[in-house]
Amino acid sequence: MADHMHTSLVRQATDMVVHRCPMIGRGVTVFHSDRGNQYMSQSFLDHLKGHGIRPSVGRTGVRWDNA
Repeated sequence: MADHMHTSLVRQATDMVVHRCPMIGRGVTVFHSDRGNQYMSQSFLDHLKGHGIRPSVGRTGVRWDNA
């Protein structure tokens, strides 16, 4: 936990999940998020790619994308 929502925090959280769940990554995991800057940064997208995780982003204003 932290008092901010920066890219570094979501990168750390992703690392924690990957290390705790050996089936995460390997080209079968999809990370779905909103269009927050921390999720859309090239740094975070590269980080997901390094773990073999595919990013998915909902369309703006379409709440059903998260269902």
